[in-house]
Amino acid sequence: MIRLQTVLFSILLLGVTGLPATAEEVWSLDGFKAPESVLDVESGQITGTWPAEGAQFLNDPAIDEAGRVFASDMLANRSYVLDNDALSVWFESEDLLHPNGLRVEDGRLLVAGWGRDISRIFRPRHPAI
Repeated sequence: MIRLQTVLFSILLLGVTGLPATAEEVWSLDGFKAPESVLDVESGQITGTWPAEGAQFLNDPAIDEAGRVFASDMLANRSYVLDNDALSVWFESEDLLHPNGLRVEDGRLLVAGWGRDISRIFRPRHPAI
């Protein structure tokens, strides 16, 4: 299991992607097994794990102002959101070709598609293209 005591060690684990953090938590994705986990900064313990049904390669977690955690699924052309302890598909489209880069900025979720010149911009409350 990933332990916060040595964040460098977690980066060396196979498939671990993205490590966004708040003052209290560090978020981790396992791209190959597809759980999303949260680590408590003070104790170094995993405090939650959410399996992502049907996920192929979770990547690039981002946290919005409301505390929701978004993650791209680079191989399945979708993104997930963890909101109030419920993990669900947030957006899915064949037009979202290999999403590989998420950023929350000014109430928007910026999603970069791999190999595309234009990033798509979504509003976290009302996803749309």
